[in-house]
Amino acid sequence: MTTYIEAYLHSLRDLPNDIHRAYALIGVTDEKVSQLKVELQNKYEEVYKMAAEDKASPSDFAKKLSSIRKDQKFIHSLNEDKIQLVEQAAYYTNSFMTRLDRDLRKFEDELGAQQRGLKDLLFKHSKFL
Repeated sequence: MTTYIEAYLHSLRDLPNDIHRAYALIGVTDEKVSQLKVELQNKYEEVYKMAAEDKASPSDFAKKLSSIRKDQKFIHSLNEDKIQLVEQAAYYTNSFMTRLDRDLRKFEDELGAQQRGLKDLLFKHSKFL
């Protein structure tokens, strides 16, 4: 029985690391998105000032808007990456839980069979006593 449990734990040792790694990457990506949103907000404010003051040239205004669009696309890309990481973490978690359920049922079946065998053995020996 100990060998079975040790083998099982050994076979699953990397899976929680994969889950942890996926969530860590989500956190790093989320932090990057938060920083970019602050920078983007500052660029919005600069564009509002440029429009209100009406001193900027059309080319400067266009460059600033182009930069904002580029940042928006990059944030969108990072958010898509986060979605993929969440899906990956969910897949790892579901795989882990499915395997755990399957192996637990197998272990319970084996344990039940051993208990039935032990009961049969005790019953046979009790006849002789």
